[in-house]
Amino acid sequence: MSDSRTIRIYLDEKTLGRVLEGKHNFFGIVIHSLTSAGFEVDLQLDTPEELEKSAGFAGYSLFYRRPPSHDRALDVRPAYIRPFWRIEAAAHRKDYVVAGKKFNPEKIDGPAARKFHNYWRKRLTGELATPQGGDRVLVALQGPLLEAEPGQAATQIQMARETLSHDPYRKVVVRPQATATYTAEEVAALEELEQHPRVEITLDALDPLLKSVDYVVTSDAAVAFRGLLFNRPAVMFGQADCHHILENTADVGVAAAFREVTVKRRPYAKYFYWFLQLNSINAGRRDAGERLLESCRLHGWKT
Repeated sequence: MSDSRTIRIYLDEKTLGRVLEGKHNFFGIVIHSLTSAGFEVDLQLDTPEELEKSAGFAGYSLFYRRPPSHDRALDVRPAYIRPFWRIEAAAHRKDYVVAGKKFNPEKIDGPAARKFHNYWRKRLTGELATPQGGDRVLVALQGPLLEAEPGQAATQIQMARETLSHDPYRKVVVRPQATATYTAEEVAALEELEQHPRVEITLDALDPLLKSVDYVVTSDAAVAFRGLLFNRPAVMFGQADCHHILENTADVGVAAAFREVTVKRRPYAKYFYWFLQLNSINAGRRDAGERLLESCRLHGWKT
């Protein structure tokens, strides 16, 4: 591991501008903490050329929302909900530090967890209490529809068909990725899917949909985690760092995942608290800087 006391932080153009203007709270904490620990911090635009050259740099590299490409690089990104962040050496969420930890709800402070969960649900969604779902299931699509990406257990269209097959009664609300541009073949596949009498395809906002369904089916961990705000269980067709409280088809099989998703009682508040407050960096807390340095040390940086 490097003995250099220089760290380069690689940022996209918009974020770099905010940091230079002093308008990015978290990276302000990052820079202050690292310089206080004796490091010299350089800011660098994250062009492909600069990211590639980082492997030859003698110091450490901190990438923003990019998988680390060498053993002196770490990735920093939001832990689904800001101001919670994590720093990781792994390229895939399934290999993040928190993914390998055991979640034991018996060891979590119940009142503190409920207070935390209620606070963030109200702050992020305006809901004072957990809304009741309906006889609907949300299938949230992510990425290409007819080819399974790395880590996905099925194509997105297959995922929707499996939902129809294993849940023969509920209405299936299919939400394509809002920013996606689909091929003619993918559009045709969506149109064919929409012919099913129980299928509704919509681009409605995510939160109102999460409030109106009994559970979620997706390969997008961010959608599954968002559903925890509303106590919505999820069937996952992809690997995730928040797998502990979800039904993952790769682990238990498709049939078992659908069979168990609405049956099991799940400690949503305790998990939400454990995942965010106890296993990420809360940029709103006074100990954020020390938690950041601890995370860097965990991955071998000499801070």
